[in-house]
Amino acid sequence: MELQTPTTIEDIKGILNYGYYQSRQEAFGDSKAQQIIIGPAAYMQAPDDYNPERPVVGQLLFHNDIASAQGQELDPDLDTLELLITLPFEVPEKKQRELFQVMNIFNNLVPLGAFTINTQGRVYYRYKWQIYQREVSGLALLEILSQAYFFVDRLGYKFEALASGKQSLIELMNEKIELLPVSLDAETAK
Repeated sequence: MELQTPTTIEDIKGILNYGYYQSRQEAFGDSKAQQIIIGPAAYMQAPDDYNPERPVVGQLLFHNDIASAQGQELDPDLDTLELLITLPFEVPEKKQRELFQVMNIFNNLVPLGAFTINTQGRVYYRYKWQIYQREVSGLALLEILSQAYFFVDRLGYKFEALASGKQSLIELMNEKIELLPVSLDAETAK
């Protein structure tokens, strides 16, 4: 087995030059841990209606970098590269339970990662990639990002419509699901 040099944040930044605007910054305040900020990218607020005034922002960071910056030691051969993509809206507390139910349904269709709501009521997509000896395939990373942003585009505005009250849970669940090569709706699901 050929040993490779461990992937660094700078390596990730170089990989992302193939199609993603990004910058590097400290992960937490004065921490030595670095993260990559992806975007901002225009938010798809309706089918094929992108709004650059409402950005979607992604973050990539290595868990071991965070732990090391906090004085913790972890297994150097195992690490997690985490992707977080934050959507540009908040969910009122009274709508969070309903949205969690919808997210759980859609998360079963998403092949990588999942959508959730943070403690501030913001919707985000999260994917944790377990890596060995910090070897990150550039092609795999680009594919993961492509899929993640595809699902953010296809589901984000649906989640927002429910959270804002523009659409009811019943209306949302009866809509066609445009996530598969063949659309599914209430009629074809019978």
